[in-house]
Parts: sequence; structure tokens; C-alpha cells
Amino acid sequence: MLAPAALMKLLLLRLLLATSPAAATADDLPQFNWTSITPARSLEYHACYQGQFQCARLLMPLDWLNPNDTRTTAIAMIKLPATVPETDASFGGAVFTNPGGPGASGVEFVLLDGRNMQRRLDRKLHYEIISFDPRGVGNSTPQSICFDEQLARDAMVLQMLGTGGLGAGLAAVRYSHALIASYSDVCARSDEKMGPIMGFAGTASVARDLVEMVDKTDELRTREGKKGGGGRLQYIGFSYGTILGNYFVSLYPGR
Repeated sequence: MLAPAALMKLLLLRLLLATSPAAATADDLPQFNWTSITPARSLEYHACYQGQFQCARLLMPLDWLNPNDTRTTAIAMIKLPATVPETDASFGGAVFTNPGGPGASGVEFVLLDGRNMQRRLDRKLHYEIISFDPRGVGNSTPQSICFDEQLARDAMVLQMLGTGGLGAGLAAVRYSHALIASYSDVCARSDEKMGPIMGFAGTASVARDLVEMVDKTDELRTREGKKGGGGRLQYIGFSYGTILGNYFVSLYPGR
């Protein structure tokens, strides 16, 4: 079992990578200009990534707990259409997915693995695959970016790797504590300048975003004269995505 100090370092390093702009898109993936889509409160898909996928930017309240707060976040959503028309009797609706992290890009996940996932799910029923970049991540805006320079991010990672764990002595523990505190300060200053978003990007908020995505998906089907999903979520989560699924079930057991 990893020592607490080692676990803290791994978690912090994962956060550093997750909030890196360079980590949002793999080099071998097709490109798409997400700013070409105007964010909307209703779900409006547009052809994207060479026309093989559909993308949307769905506006959500920044603070779900404060109805008087008019600030918003635009969630980047991607859909791999089903292999049958939505009007076909074998159409099974949408399966939402989250690849984990926390902080991994659902857009990137569907681009890389969406078709493989769809092949594994399709039997008598055929599903469309939907994922998203959680608030603060990847193509969703505002972004949670602690460092605006790659050099500063790399320096932080190297310092974290070089400090040693609890067994390295009290000086190493104090240095690690100071390093983590300084990282927190850097993130707080950057967040205030760019958003803010980090204070509103917890798992409970993302679970509430999922409710909104399910509801807007049903609304879209109704507008198009198609059968909706009854407001219920079909979901597959990986790694941290299983925790998100557990939050959803706990907070919205009827959904």
C-alpha cells in the first residue's frame, strides 16, 4: 500500500496533468474548433471531427446551489451516433460515460474508444455514446488551469518527484507541505483570473450536470418528435467515473 505522502504526490501529479492544456488533446486525434459552436441552454448538436461525431456546448449554471448567480459554464459534449436510426425499434437510447481522472476528457475518450465501446454494448439494442469534458476540463469553459506556462508546470512536477516521502526526514515533509501550499495558492490566483471554476467543479456539481444533460437529451428528442428516455440515465464510468456514478445514484436515486 502506498504511504499517505506518496498518495498525495500521485494525486497532485494527476491534477497537474489533468489541468494541463497540452493534456486535453492527443496528438493523433483529429482537430475541431470548439469555439465555432455557440453555447446554448438547449441541446444543439453540430457535425464535428470530420463529420463522424456530433458536438454541442451546453450552458449550465456555475453554481447549482445559488439560483441568483447568473454565471455559467459551457460543457463540451460529444456524441457518437448509434448504428441505427433513432426511430428504429432496436435503438436503445444514449449511454453516457466518464473516463475518470478526475479531470480526464470525455471528448478525447469517445474519439479514441467510443466505437470500441459501442461495439461491445450493441446486441439486440443499439446505443449512441455520449460523453463530455467535465466543468473546468479540456474543451469546457472556463478552464481550470493553474499554470499558463509549460516550464512552470514541469518544474512543479520535478520538485514533487524529488522531495521524497515521509521516510526522507522532517525537512522533506516540511518542504512537501510548503510546495503543496504554494501550488494551492498558484491555482487559486489563476482560478480567480480565469473563471473562477475550481470552487464549483466538485463531483456533486458534475453529477447535477449529468441530470441536466439527460433532461436536455430528452427535450431534444421531444422537439424532433422522437421517443425520449424517460429522464433516466444509462451510464458507464471508469476509475473515478465510478465515483461520479455513485454520487449520481446517491443524489438522484430515481433517475
